[in-house]
Amino acid sequence: DFEGKFKKALFIDVGGGSTEVSLMEKNRILDSNSFKIGTVRMLNGMVKPGEWKKMEEWLSKFKEQEEPLLLVGSGGNINKINKLYGDINRKVLSLDSLEEALDYLGKYSVEDRIALIGLRPDRADVIIPAGQIFQFIMKSLDASFVFVPKIGLSDGMVSMLFRERMASGSPLGRS
Repeated sequence: DFEGKFKKALFIDVGGGSTEVSLMEKNRILDSNSFKIGTVRMLNGMVKPGEWKKMEEWLSKFKEQEEPLLLVGSGGNINKINKLYGDINRKVLSLDSLEEALDYLGKYSVEDRIALIGLRPDRADVIIPAGQIFQFIMKSLDASFVFVPKIGLSDGMVSMLFRERMASGSPLGRS
């Protein structure tokens, strides 16, 4: 459990066309950015090299902070990698385990990832680029692990907004 250990969390949501990264503290978004680095873009060779540099520069401002930062990964790909290679009970995927997963999965064709590893067809091609994006972010921040709750970013935000609305006594969003 990470309660109290981390005051800030960096939420990472990797999609097909982009990666959204948000720095949060106590249910507040402090900083957020979207990068045109997504799994489908990577597969199609459509990520501009400058976009990786842009992401790395943006992330660098969080590297020097004194307090530890909890990386939180969301999306089906990181959930699947964590299920296969991470610590599923603690919901933690170490950088070493992620790199092991990328090495292992990279040895197989998309067809073999479906037939031998049992990946869904819509996941078998994009799982490696997704893992590489998480790897890039983790290395950029010198992070040894990413926390992978079994909840998507949008699910988490809807849940958070719902709890906030209920706590304020205004469940329909009227203030």
